[in-house]
Amino acid sequence: MHRFYAPGFVLQQEVVLPEDEAHHLAKVMRLKEGDLVAVFDGLGHEAAACVQKIAGRRVTVKAVEKRVAAQEPGIAITLAQALLKGDKMDRVIRDAVMLGVAAIQPFTSARTEVPREAAAPIEHLFEAAAAERSQRGVHRAAACPAR
Repeated sequence: MHRFYAPGFVLQQEVVLPEDEAHHLAKVMRLKEGDLVAVFDGLGHEAAACVQKIAGRRVTVKAVEKRVAAQEPGIAITLAQALLKGDKMDRVIRDAVMLGVAAIQPFTSARTEVPREAAAPIEHLFEAAAAERSQRGVHRAAACPAR
């Protein structure tokens, strides 16, 4: 069952998914009205839900039955990762989140070959991990580098 982040969902009530989750449900996974999914609120609560309405960038689901949420690791792991060239950083962030890393702290070192100016707008890299976070019961934000 596909899982989607739905902050503040309440059982037996409809909730509108955040825009990125709605896009993933409707355009990437191509789910339809009436399909069953799982929703979680990022605080450890999870429920089975039914897709009620898909209208453009707005997707409404109704949480119908409580489920046992996936457990987070007992220890919060922070990954310190030197900035990488090209899409390598995207892959590291995606894989780290899938493995259960709680936070990612990018940094530059003496051997980092990415120009500092090019490293500044890396916030978009953390959006790449959003889809992977949906496979975990707790919604965590990754750290951004100090500038």
